[in-house]
Amino acid sequence: MSLTSLLAPFTLPLASLFAIPFLSSTSTSLNLLFFSLTWTTLALSYSPLQLEFFAPLFLRTVLYLLPAALFLLLDLAVPSLMVEFKAQREWGLPGRQKGGARKVRRVVAWSVLNVVLAVGLQAGVEW
Repeated sequence: MSLTSLLAPFTLPLASLFAIPFLSSTSTSLNLLFFSLTWTTLALSYSPLQLEFFAPLFLRTVLYLLPAALFLLLDLAVPSLMVEFKAQREWGLPGRQKGGARKVRRVVAWSVLNVVLAVGLQAGVEW
């Protein structure tokens, strides 16, 4: 076997990895310029308190609460499928816990309250 035939499966991914930055229409420095202009416009448009409250609230909602809610809904809607992914099998499902639906609602309420308190505390420290 030649070296070319051994490296053939890797050439296309490596070529695209190295070629895409060179063939793109904008460079990294131009992207950083657009980012800094956007951030400056955003920072000048809103008060620091608004930025410190709404930006973390948005990020924590999108990156924590929505994925957690999605997985909770999957656990409750399709337990036969989700039991395959759980380390504790059926005992790891939220519907099988002691307390049932009441406990699930309580955990969800505490999670949302923790996020709101953390964002409020952060905004309070900034103010």
